[in-house]
Amino acid sequence: MNIRMLIVSTFTIVCFLFGCTQTPPASHSRLTPETQWVYPSDISTVSEEPSIQIYVRRAPDGRKLYCNYSRNKVTALDACKGTLLWETLLNFNSEIWQLGVHPNGNIYAYDLGENAVWVLSPDGQVKHRIPFRTGSLMYRSIPPFQFSKDGNVFFGAPDGQVYCVAPNGHILWQTMTGQQDPTQTTIPVTSLALCSKHGILAVANSLSEHRPIQGLDIRTGQILWKYKHSKFTVVYDLTTDEDDNIVVTANDPAVIQEWLSTDPSAPTPDFSALPDTKGGAVIVLSPSGHEKGTYPVPNEFCLRLTMPHKGRYYVVGSSVVELKRGAFKSTEGIFALASNGSVIWSSIRKDSVMTYSNHEGFWIQAGTLFYGNDVGQLIGLNIQDGSTAVDYTVSTGRPTGTVKVAKGDDEGLCIIAYVRDITFGWVPQIFCLPPNSLIHISGTRTSPGS
Repeated sequence: MNIRMLIVSTFTIVCFLFGCTQTPPASHSRLTPETQWVYPSDISTVSEEPSIQIYVRRAPDGRKLYCNYSRNKVTALDACKGTLLWETLLNFNSEIWQLGVHPNGNIYAYDLGENAVWVLSPDGQVKHRIPFRTGSLMYRSIPPFQFSKDGNVFFGAPDGQVYCVAPNGHILWQTMTGQQDPTQTTIPVTSLALCSKHGILAVANSLSEHRPIQGLDIRTGQILWKYKHSKFTVVYDLTTDEDDNIVVTANDPAVIQEWLSTDPSAPTPDFSALPDTKGGAVIVLSPSGHEKGTYPVPNEFCLRLTMPHKGRYYVVGSSVVELKRGAFKSTEGIFALASNGSVIWSSIRKDSVMTYSNHEGFWIQAGTLFYGNDVGQLIGLNIQDGSTAVDYTVSTGRPTGTVKVAKGDDEGLCIIAYVRDITFGWVPQIFCLPPNSLIHISGTRTSPGS
């Protein structure tokens, strides 16, 4: 197999397949004695095909957790017990690919099957249906909903437009940001970042290198500015830091083409040059769209996302490791950057691949960065030096594959483990851990970069 095809295949496996780690048979699931609850506690009771990508959101009062366990339903669980409170079926053809919870308690469900956003009350009653149109291309990694201080909601759609919706469900404005000239192809909205202090919504429509980042006035939807880097033009992610700056994760299309081309006749990349390869960069913009700094990251050929945290940037990027002489494997790592862009440490593992969807899948708490991987483990890195603080194999009582962090906050940590099932292949289970349980998870501390 062409090594480039191996790289592409690995990324596909991370997103859609789930590896198998054998565990002793048992009738019910368990993680540690500190596990608060598991849903569903017995996967033999699952009668409907689960969602491919599950999102977990907490109600403003902390008493409920909402998720899209089934592809066409919104499910509410008791946050303390994990018991089912209610389920709301949207439509038979619905496919929920994002969830959000408004500060007023309403739930927003992004439905790609019906091309609509549904608004549900805290008790599961449908209040509004907000339609959007399809575009030229389909993109299933949906940016999270953004909520402004005045209660308005922002979301991007496959039709290349950004929508602003009032709490009563009325569309206040919609702005086209994804029209591709000169082909007139409509590029979906791929990332959003809200500068809440300055009233700016940054938007990316970046399935190619041709679209700039655009800054919208959240009151009117007017495009106030556009930004495009001269080299790192493929934007993978937008977020904001503590100072309301826009943090951009962007890549060089030439490097992406070299390493991720699907052409089997293309030459094999030069692996010896990877340590000096800077495929992507972290770009910091002011809310007015002015570039404040561009920080290329070495030893990677594609950056995925950036997590700003207390003056640092924790960046997820794709790299390659050598398993043995002449044998290479694509994997992903985390690069910790100082505020000036210098690399403080990096952690690139040979034995597993991280599992996540956008910023879903990571949580920083008490000096530890948590994430799951494709071999059934919950990993925690010390954010100061990159050493492994938590290395825990999740035990579900059945063969277990991918583990992913679903929701982390002051109330606890929810993780999703995919468990082998005869009917559906792999079935997700949601584990809820109370905040103090993580200190009881014993792991092997290893050196940075292991």
